[in-house]
Amino acid sequence: MFETFQPELPFQFERIAAGLDAKKSRRSVILWSSVAAVVFTAVSGIVFLKPDTAQVNPTIASKDLESSKTQITGIERASSNTANTTSITKSTPEITANKPSTSQGSNFAPTYSSNSIANRRNNSSSIAPDVAHQSPLFFGGNKPTALESQELVNSPFSMEFSGKTLQPMPTLFGYFLQLPVRIPSPQSPKQPLSSWAFEVGYDQNQTAMAYQISPGRETYVHKNYLDRMRNGEIALAAPQLQASLQYQINSNWSVSLGIGFAQNRTLQSFDFRDSIPVSVAQGFEADALGNYPIFGYLGLGQRVQHEGIQTMQMISVPIGLGYQYPINRFWSFNSEVSTRYNRLFASQGKTLNYHDLSLLEAGNDVYRAHIWSARISAGASYQLARNQYIGLRLNTQGALSPFYKKDASVMNRGWSLGMSVFYTLKLF
Repeated sequence: MFETFQPELPFQFERIAAGLDAKKSRRSVILWSSVAAVVFTAVSGIVFLKPDTAQVNPTIASKDLESSKTQITGIERASSNTANTTSITKSTPEITANKPSTSQGSNFAPTYSSNSIANRRNNSSSIAPDVAHQSPLFFGGNKPTALESQELVNSPFSMEFSGKTLQPMPTLFGYFLQLPVRIPSPQSPKQPLSSWAFEVGYDQNQTAMAYQISPGRETYVHKNYLDRMRNGEIALAAPQLQASLQYQINSNWSVSLGIGFAQNRTLQSFDFRDSIPVSVAQGFEADALGNYPIFGYLGLGQRVQHEGIQTMQMISVPIGLGYQYPINRFWSFNSEVSTRYNRLFASQGKTLNYHDLSLLEAGNDVYRAHIWSARISAGASYQLARNQYIGLRLNTQGALSPFYKKDASVMNRGWSLGMSVFYTLKLF
């Protein structure tokens, strides 16, 4: 019943079968193409890397080679004591030649032996005839005959002089292809660093105020002023931020000029009652704050109670001298001494009047506008890159000129102690 049965083919069966056959043919083409590429690459590499062992084999009739004999002009060397005489020996054919005598009666002829250059490569024998004609090493500057040139080309040889062997240098290009070649990678030459550098630093210090009575002005100051200020003030932070341009004088010393921002902050806490001073103005001169000399004291005055922060903000211009000493490849000792010009542009808070111990508003009518200070720091720096450094220093700094105005009876100077971090960039 199924003898004549034919199932229906799926939709587009012919196209599917044709596509499968096309894929098989493409795979075969890709496979054989890959095999051919690998074989071609391997053969090309072998041919390229194989040493050039081609030899020049001129066609000379064996009958002419056996019957031909010629005279070779030897190398003449003058000798004051002895005369060395050698014979020329060749592997095939054997050639004997008469030795000419020199004017001094000394005969000299080198010995050519194929055994004296054992273990040398075959390409050492491929010397072009024209090079052999021009080389004075073989024939002392005399041009050999054509037959001698062919024999020298076909057989390796060396020249022996008193036990020392001179061997010719191969001149084929294939020989030099076998030599290792070192090609330096192209690198741009390093330019020397400039003597200029840019530095930015940040200081975090603890600040305080130091008070001293001006010479000859003791009667203008309350008898308990220094004790009240010493007990009532507490040191606070004194941050500073500065940037400077440095010039390297030599490998160790440098000078710098910059600009920065500085701030002094002190906490003041007063709670006391003290005696009232008595002063007489007639016949005496007032100081910068309008105070006169004190002649005595009465009973206790009003209670002074205050707690606050006194802040002074300044723009500073540091002028410094730096020293750097390398410890090893990366670390260096670093120190700096600088003098700073400070311009006081803002102040706020209260303080005590040194004459009667009353609260005094700290403002521009009390403090100077221009203040000089000095700073000393020392630490270490680390080289991040060829032209970049980062470092840490311990520093101390203090005011050279008093904060109070000129002719004041009290000289107050701020001082601080802390640490600073800095970053230096060498300019190209």
